[in-house]
Amino acid sequence: MKQSFKTTALFLALVATTSLSSFALDKESKRSSRLESGIYTTLDGKVKIMVEKQLTEAPTHLLLKNDEGAILYRETIKKSYDRFGKTLNLSELEMGSYQIEISSKGITKNHTFEIKSSSKHPVISLIN
Repeated sequence: MKQSFKTTALFLALVATTSLSSFALDKESKRSSRLESGIYTTLDGKVKIMVEKQLTEAPTHLLLKNDEGAILYRETIKKSYDRFGKTLNLSELEMGSYQIEISSKGITKNHTFEIKSSSKHPVISLIN
């Protein structure tokens, strides 16, 4: 009886240790793969883009696409940067829908916006 109790206790300790270590690894992998981004518009027809990442072992790509998927602007953010900001002047773009795509190491964030008037200061509406 004492032997089976020791065996059961040892088994439970092994299961608990394995579960906790896999939980810690999963939590660490989620934290190390974080890619956050946000965009906002200004009154003078510009879009400001902010990127914060913990993927410092991989470069990050910033793309501006039109509604047909054509790339209008491309920039590669150095992998050593953990924060990055960019201002895009959209006053030369025509009315329509556009998408800003930010990607790094298999993670992609998309922001869609629409230009509703084509003047010196376009009206820009964020969709998501």
